[in-house]
Parts: sequence; structure tokens; C-alpha cells
Amino acid sequence: MAEEYVDYHEEIGRLAIKSTREKLVEINPEPLKKEYLPSSIDKTALFTMRSAELTEEQLKQLMEDKKRYFLPFFEDYAPPLENKRIRQELTEFQWRIGTEEDKADFSRVLNGEGEWETVKIPHFGPPLGYATTYYRTEFFLSEKMLAKDAQWICFKGVDYKAQVFINGTLVGTHEGFFAPFECDFTKQAKVGKNVCVVVVENDFIPMGSNQEYRGEVYTGDKIYAQTGVGYDEPLMGWHHCPAGMGIWQDVFIEGRSNFFLQDVFVRPLTYEKAEVWLELYGMDVGLRDLTVELNVYGQNFKETVFESLVYHPKALHNDVALRMERGINYLTIPIEIPKARLWNTDTPWLYQVQVRLKDEAQTLLDAQKRQFGMRLITMDTDCNPKGVFRLNGKKIRFRGVNSQGREQRKVFLKDFDGLFEDYLLAKIGNINYLRITQRPVQPEVYDCCDKIGLLVQTDFPAYGSMRRNKMAECLKQVQEMEHLIRSHPSCILCSYINEPFPYAQNRPHRCVQRYEMEAFFACADMMIHMLNPDRIIKPVDGDYDPPSRYGLPDYHCYTCWYNGHGIDLGLLHKGFWMAVKEGWNFACGEYGMEGLDSLSVIKKYYPKEWLPKSEDDTWTPAIIPGDPPPQLGHLHYMLYETPRTISEWVEASQLYQAQVMRLMTRAYRRNRKMVSFAYHLFIDAYPDGWMKAMVDVDRTPKKAFWEYRSACAPILMDLRYDRFKVFGKETINIETWVCNDPDETLKNAKMHYQVFLEEKLLLSGTKDLNVPACDVEFQGYLPIELPQVDTRTELSVQAAIIKSNGEMINSCELKLEVFPQVKKNVGKVCLIGASEAFVKKFSQAYDVEYIKVENIDSNTAVLVCDYCQYFQYEDKILQAVEQGGRLVLMRLPDGHHTVAGCNIIVKKCENGAVHFVARNKQHTMVQDFKADDVRYWYNEESESISPILLETLEVDGFTPILTSAAKDKNDEMVDVGKWKPVPAVASRDFGKGVVIVCQIDMQNRIESNPVAKILLERLLKM
Repeated sequence: MAEEYVDYHEEIGRLAIKSTREKLVEINPEPLKKEYLPSSIDKTALFTMRSAELTEEQLKQLMEDKKRYFLPFFEDYAPPLENKRIRQELTEFQWRIGTEEDKADFSRVLNGEGEWETVKIPHFGPPLGYATTYYRTEFFLSEKMLAKDAQWICFKGVDYKAQVFINGTLVGTHEGFFAPFECDFTKQAKVGKNVCVVVVENDFIPMGSNQEYRGEVYTGDKIYAQTGVGYDEPLMGWHHCPAGMGIWQDVFIEGRSNFFLQDVFVRPLTYEKAEVWLELYGMDVGLRDLTVELNVYGQNFKETVFESLVYHPKALHNDVALRMERGINYLTIPIEIPKARLWNTDTPWLYQVQVRLKDEAQTLLDAQKRQFGMRLITMDTDCNPKGVFRLNGKKIRFRGVNSQGREQRKVFLKDFDGLFEDYLLAKIGNINYLRITQRPVQPEVYDCCDKIGLLVQTDFPAYGSMRRNKMAECLKQVQEMEHLIRSHPSCILCSYINEPFPYAQNRPHRCVQRYEMEAFFACADMMIHMLNPDRIIKPVDGDYDPPSRYGLPDYHCYTCWYNGHGIDLGLLHKGFWMAVKEGWNFACGEYGMEGLDSLSVIKKYYPKEWLPKSEDDTWTPAIIPGDPPPQLGHLHYMLYETPRTISEWVEASQLYQAQVMRLMTRAYRRNRKMVSFAYHLFIDAYPDGWMKAMVDVDRTPKKAFWEYRSACAPILMDLRYDRFKVFGKETINIETWVCNDPDETLKNAKMHYQVFLEEKLLLSGTKDLNVPACDVEFQGYLPIELPQVDTRTELSVQAAIIKSNGEMINSCELKLEVFPQVKKNVGKVCLIGASEAFVKKFSQAYDVEYIKVENIDSNTAVLVCDYCQYFQYEDKILQAVEQGGRLVLMRLPDGHHTVAGCNIIVKKCENGAVHFVARNKQHTMVQDFKADDVRYWYNEESESISPILLETLEVDGFTPILTSAAKDKNDEMVDVGKWKPVPAVASRDFGKGVVIVCQIDMQNRIESNPVAKILLERLLKM
């Protein structure tokens, strides 16, 4: 029997939020005012709906429009800056995986012995886990290069540990995959041929690495989470989790002066004042009187702010001259930019500072430039609730996406146009914020975000836990992260760890406990604020062990993928959220659900063995390997009906992804305390890379992208109701909402609404709007008196926000289905163990002749609501059933049961309670149902959607009517843990009668769910 493969992401999806340190406060919906909109017909209120989904041609045109708008922000109008350095790129190395022989005799590597492969830089890939690889290249230095004071070799990023040898001498080491580093090899440099060898070491990650597919899990010391640039290999490389290795960013040689500018950072203080922070590096022992000259220009607009501002380093408190020494020297220079153009997401104006470093004789030693933006970003904590973001003094809400691998891959391939177009699509999608998930990335990514006006959260690469022995190294790398991002106006936020788990991830012998992690946060804050006092820090993204002692609370919520993860969908839809620290706003750093790639991408890229021989063949994504593999191959059983062909799979998965994208994102928008959310994931880096992406690798939007675009409109019209199927002759009250993200009051506009039953107009009207700035406001209930219908009929509720000049700002449509309100006769029924409330609802729903148990006969349907009471009358009941009666057992308890001589095993749903069960399309009882008829049923007791199935059945001799799924642990022909359909409702003949077991929760459903009413009628109908 094959060993079970553990999908750790799915395991995480089963975790509950735990808190053992402080009390958290429940987040409940705010009470809604009892205001009802007029339900007459006002034909002047009528409007035409506007779709958020664009055709291919419309999208192409909008991309061109956005490109024309943002390209000017990529201009550089600053004058050229003299470069005193000489640079030589190293783009090609010899590479090989290390052997025991190499370790025993390292001279083999230095001398280039053995077999090597030629690779281009950047280079990244396997091996994974504990491994060593070698890079070797020969480069030639000219006399001009050697005439410079110093020679440095510079690496923009090596994953993970690097040892750098020049001409056989170790000149430097570095640990960490994302930070640039450089090594002085002046003493080793020579005219002509030089040899560089880089030893690169990899390790397992603290969370644990699947070194081999279906292999053991090992933990190690590599400070790394679970995202990366990946590599073009379908089984492992296409997926973002493998922690590969390599020289994955550029390498170059530089000739420099003995004193040079190591870093330039401009820190805005006000809208017109800033400080230029300089790091000057000296290589010689001695004291030097150096001078700094500053010029500031508009970079993407034409302006000379000032030129030739000369600064003589001196102490501010006593005006004593400061003389530069060997090593790093830090200078802070105040500057003023009158009437500065402020950087924001719509107009990302950039300035450029040019710095010239001169010696005592005013000889130019070095010159560097840095783009920067004049912007102030803050998170208020002196307000109630705490955690209000402001950009340039204006409130802002973050409507974002997670991005992992795609942008890094674009830079890796030098596809900067592709990166620009990706971010144009983000702008079209109403995305203002990127969470570059679980790792800092190349500076070119941040440069692009600066120029296109996308806000960025950068995560420190920690996930789940942190190794106890690596805390000092983590602090060093925290500083490297801030050094990397601090000059970019787009970088507004950082986080330290993704999804920390309680109890040190059950590895207290290797990882720090949460109280120790909190101490690390405090130390890391000091490290960061030394480099940038203004950095906003959200310590944790997706906290499984809350609360963090400070900062914005953030949870991850995959409730529509991992059933009920975080919070049940029905509660989320109604306005609830997970418990958080008292007095705080909150964020959702991740939520998502899988949707397959488009058929064109599948055909274009997928290996042949993953595909069916014919498009009409039966197919399942469960055959696709990977780490992790696509989850929809088995999780779909709990979400939607099993498609048959590959095209049906694409359609069904993308449709489900879009439907729940709408539900979840709009729920977030309606919650005024949800100040930030980020869908997981934006664009895939590879085919089949991470199926939760809303845009595929060819930049083709899935259906979910359009729903996200619609739900994230800056000014959003929204409609909410807890039921999706209703009865004729009912009066339903639809909630109307306006979500106003801009920090200005929405007025001089009206809400228009209209309701159609098929083509018939039922009502229409308007309401004046006055919605507070950057806020959410309930506009009232829209009461709809539904007429009787003869057959199920579509009801369309539409609303729009329209300015006084007639311009539509936003529109929304909510579609419901109306069923005939019919009280059908179910004949003779005996209720056993039914509550008084259920009997009352049952009587209102059906015409029924109630029979006492002692009077049941072959024409009686026995409905058992309490299995314990059934035993008192079992012989009598089975005798009647055998003669032609009907037994319906509702919600058998967990365990083994024997009914009518049949063994029945009832098990809790393995992935939690579910909202959906599938039809057996061949069963006459449900074959006329639609695919989603038994989904999202309203619970009259909780007054919300709630799960309908908590247990599944294992039965022999029963015919499934409705099905869910469970793991098949007994079939020797399949891998352990393979999922299979199992009954949720099943029947079997017993003599002339029928025995039915129904595990679907019907107790509080039949009054409000037409399909539940129909189903129960059919279960009982003789």
C-alpha cells in the first residue's frame, strides 16, 4: 500500500484559531436601522445595468488606455549623473552539484576539475533541502579596472548561503536569499584572467520540506517561508513551495574609489521637508574631510528643485566637523521641497536625488542617485477603533492581492514590459495593494510599483514557526529587508511571520514559543526603526495563535475552500468575523479558492500525460502531480458536482471560484472594520502553479477576476440577502449597501433600484445618498412582495449609484429564484421524536394526516427525528415498511447502526461540515434538481446560511440520492487517502417498502428553502 501524501496547506486549512494569552472580542454585525425603501414603481428611476466583465477587445483597449496614462510616470527627466565606477557584468558560470569528493578535496572545484554545466545568471532550481552547489567563472580585468582604488564583486541575491572565492582566496560570505551583498577583492585582483568560485549551500526550511514527492518531511535552518521564484519544471518547479537554490539575481564586478556611497535613502518628514540619509563606506584607516553635494529633480516630471546643495558633515549639537573613517559612516541631511508633488496611487510622482561625494580637493569620488516619493503613510492607533490607515493624511483602505513568484519570475527573465502589464491589469482590477507574500523580492519589482502607484506589503520569510538557533540571524535579515525596501514609496507595510501556529508548531525542541516570538518582534521593530522610523509593522499575517501584542490583527480565511476555515460562510455573509483584540480594526491577509487554468493554457503547457487522449474523455485534475497537487480533485466533492470532461472541469471550477469570490469580497467590503484584505492569488507564475490564482500564466483573467474587480470598485453598490431561493407570495427584504472607499463624502448622487420577475417590472425607485468618507453605510431594506409563480422563476434585484448628471458610478445585481408556494399533500405521516417547533413548521408546509405509531400501516411514512425513540417501535415500524410503508431516518448519530438488517456507519465529515451535496443524476427523486439546488440553505433558527451536512454514510445495498465524499482507506488498489463519493441521503427497498437515511439537516430548513421543502416531500411521498 502506498504511503499517504500529506498536503500541509490542507492540514493548515483544518486548524482553528487559538488564543491562550488574552481574551478576544467577538465581531458581530452592527444593528441595522429599520428603514424601508418605497416599493412602488417610479419609471424615472429605471437604468441599464453595467457589466464589470470586459470582452477581450474591451480589455485590450483598457490596457492601452492605462498604459498611456502610466507610461509618463516611468520617464526619467533628471539629467545624467556621472558614473565614477566601472562595472563588468558576470552573466555566465559553470555549475555543478557538490559531491563528497569535492568536500574532501575543494581544490578540484577551485581548479575547475570534473564535469560542469554552463548556466546563465540569474540561475535557480534544485537541489532542494540540504545540498551544496558550485558556481565557477573566469573573468578578465583590464588595467583601467585595476587603476581604481578598489575592486568589489557584487551579488544582488544568492539563495541561500554563499562563500565567495576569488583566485582561490575566500573574500566573503553571506546567509540569506533576498539581500544584496558585496565582497572586496582588491588584494586578490589582477590584470587579465581571474577566477571566481561561489559555494552555494541550501537547507530545509523551519516549517518542513517535502524533499521527495511523498517522502519524509525534514526541518532545517533556512530562513525561508513557502514562496519563491520557482523553476520551469512541471512536477516541483512550477509550484511556489520548493525551496530551491542558486545565484538568482545579477552578479557584477565594480571598480570604485576608496570612499564611496553605499546607500542613499530619502525620508519624507512633512509634505515639503525630508531628510537624505547617506551611508558612506571607507576602506582606508585614517580621518577624511569629505563633502557631499546634493541635487534634487523631478524624475517623472520636469522640475529642478535645487542644485549644488553642499553639505559639510558636522555634528548638529555643537557644529563640530565630522571626519569620515574606515567602515560605514552615517549622515543625515535636511532638505526642503516647496510645493512638493505628492506620491499616491493615482499620480505616483517621483523625485530623484543625486549625490556626489568629494574629497578634500573637491575631486569627485563617487556619485549615486535614488528615486523617491514625497508621501506620508501612517496607521492611527489613537482613534477608536485603532488601526486606521492614512496616505498623505487621507484615510485609505487596502484592496489587495497576494503575489508570489510571478513578479520575481518576470524580473528573473528580464521581462520588465510583462511586469508593467501585470500591474496594469491590477489597476484595471481595482487593486491598490500587493502583499508580496512571504519574502522580499528584487528591487526592480519595487521600482515598478513606485512608478505605477501600487502599495506594497513585504513579508519577512517566516512561516509557521521560527528556529530557536536562528534568532540573531533573523534580526540581521530583518535589517537587510528594511534596507532593501525603505527607499520605495510603494513599500508601506511589513510583516514578520505568516501563519504562526500554537505550541511552536508542535516542535518546541526546535522552534521558539509564541512569547519568545513576541520578544523577537520587539527586537526586530528596533532594528527596522533604526533604519526607517516611519515603517508600519503588522507583526503577523494570518494569526493562528492570536493576539499579537500590538499592530493590526490579521487572519486568513479560506471558508469556501477548506469548509468553515476561520469562520463559516453564512456568518461571514451576515457580517460576523473572528474574534480580535478589543478596540481594533482588522485585516484578512489571505482568502481564496481554486479555479483551473483556461483550456488554452492547459493545452499549451501541460505535459501530455496529464491530459486526456480526447477532450470528450472522462478526466480529473486529481491525476496532476505536484507539491502541493491541485486540491480541487477531491475538495470539489464538498463544493460542487463532479464534472466529467476537462472542459467541464475548467468551467465548473472557474464558476465556483467566481461565485464565492463575490460572496466573500463583498462581505469584506460591507464590514467597516475590515480595513485591509488581499485575495490569494493574483497571477500565476507558471501553468498549474497555484490554482487559486484569479489570472492565469498567460495573463488571461478567470471569471473570479471580474467578480473581484466588481466587488472592489472604489464606490460600491451592494445588495445582500441570506437566501438565494424563495417562495412566491412571500415578502422579502433585501439589504441595500453603499461602500465608499474615497476619503470624501458621497453626495449629489442617488441610489436607483429596480426589480424584475423575468421581464416583468415589480418595483423601482430612488433614494438620495449622503455616505460618509471612507465608510460603509446601510441604505435600508428593499421590501419585495412576490407574486405567486407557476414554475421556478428568476428574480433580478438591481441597484445603481447615479450622479446628478446621469453618470453611473456603480451597479449591482442580485439574482434569486422564486418557487411556487404550494402546500402539497404528503399523505399519512408518523412523526417520531420531532420537536414541537418542527411539527408546527411541518404542518404549515404540507397537507398531512398525522398517524400515531400504533396505527401505522403500509400506507404510512414514518419520519424519525430522534433515533433513540425509534428503537421503542422498531418492530412495528419495520413490519409496516415491509408491507409497503416508508421509513425516513433523519440525522443518525455517529457510529455503527443496524437498521432493517443493514449495517450503517455514520462518520463526521472529514473536512468539516459542508454547505453542499451533489445529486445522483439517475435518481428520480432529484434528477430534476439543478446542480446547486442543495447548497447554501438558510437556517431559520440561526437566521443565516449554515452547513447542511455534518456526517456522511457508509452503507451497503443502499442507492445514493445525494452524495458528499470521504477518504477511501480500504481500497488496496488506490493510494491511501484517495477520496470517493459517499452517500448523504440513500435509500433501499425493504420488502414492498423503502428505508431512507437522510443525514442532511432539515430541522430548520423547510420553511425558507424551497428545495428542502420539495426534497422532504419526496422522501415521504408514498
